[in-house]
Amino acid sequence: MKFGLVSVIVIPLFLAAVAVAVDDEMIERLVQTVERMQEEIHQLKGEINRCNNHTKDSLKRLLLPNIDEASVKVAFDAILTHNLDHSSIEDTTIVFDSILTNVGNAYAKDLGAFIAPVPGVYLFTYTIHSAAAGNIFATLMVDGQRKTIIQVDGSGQSLLKASSSRTSILSLNQGDRAYIQILKSSRGLLLSTDYGHSAFAGALLFTN
Repeated sequence: MKFGLVSVIVIPLFLAAVAVAVDDEMIERLVQTVERMQEEIHQLKGEINRCNNHTKDSLKRLLLPNIDEASVKVAFDAILTHNLDHSSIEDTTIVFDSILTNVGNAYAKDLGAFIAPVPGVYLFTYTIHSAAAGNIFATLMVDGQRKTIIQVDGSGQSLLKASSSRTSILSLNQGDRAYIQILKSSRGLLLSTDYGHSAFAGALLFTN
């Protein structure tokens, strides 16, 4: 009678322990499966991004006209003809509205951007003029990527104006866009006139 009672107690406990062990094993396998799937998803995302970049480059080559790169001459000089009061909560592209030179027609005045007609090495220079008590941060951008930055700090001055310039040499692909932005952290008045106190210029040095 005692043996039967022990069996009645022990066997269910044994079966319960086995069930718990099986459940733990299944959970562990499920965790490993989920981790493996997450890693595969991460790899697939990377592959998709690479494919998208390749597709963008291919579309640029297809949409832009075929050009004899060796004979291309590119140079532009554009100025801002008016003051610009920066009070935006976002970075703002400066549209240099008056073109002094645009050999090759690569500077798009409506966008305020230079669009590289051929792959090559380009020289860019920009000058920003700030009113007294202003603090302007301006950056040279290429397709959304910040390349160089200048600070025009007149915050410690009550009468004198401040200016700053930067020259850069960059390698661009065909269709890349270069432009100047004022960062949202800037404060004060950006100064310019018909004489071009604030300006943006560039030229093709040589093709790749």
